[in-house]
Amino acid sequence: MAGDGGPEAWDAYLYLRDNPAGETRDLWFHEIGCSTWIEVTRNTVTHEVLATRPVANRDHGAPSGAGAARKGPADKRGESLT
Repeated sequence: MAGDGGPEAWDAYLYLRDNPAGETRDLWFHEIGCSTWIEVTRNTVTHEVLATRPVANRDHGAPSGAGAARKGPADKRGESLT
């Protein structure tokens, strides 16, 4: 990919993403809190968080304990799963 298409192609590759309206699943990283990766199901139209679940934590790489994932925004958003 390097060098193919010029600056416009590189800009599109880095910054342009699909932005689906409706329900989506994302990976969020709770950096300042418990260092857990959280799968968040949310509605991009209403901003409602529909579900959360811990995926892995930094210390063990396994699902973290109960209560680690909370409804609401995490500190950093990761990649989209949908």
